[in-house]
Amino acid sequence: MGILHSRNRLIKLTLGACLAMTVVAPLANAHTTVKSSTLEDGGIYQTIPDFFDLVFARKVGLASLTLKDTDGKEIVLDFTLPKSMETKFSIPMPS
Repeated sequence: MGILHSRNRLIKLTLGACLAMTVVAPLANAHTTVKSSTLEDGGIYQTIPDFFDLVFARKVGLASLTLKDTDGKEIVLDFTLPKSMETKFSIPMPS
């Protein structure tokens, strides 16, 4: 049973893997930072948002994205990695 089966349960998400995801940035701007995120690494939530927003300081391309629960199990996302470079990504969360 995954921790996301009930939106009303106390939920703790580990986003370290997500924030450590592979990001492909333009060669001239090889390094960038996460400006904001709707979920915090290790945050505890009564409910989760419908979307997980991830905002970077510069345009980046996502090469991979993984979100794991506190047991280290991958949370299956209905999200296709975009081919374009963006500063903001909105990832739908499972219901």
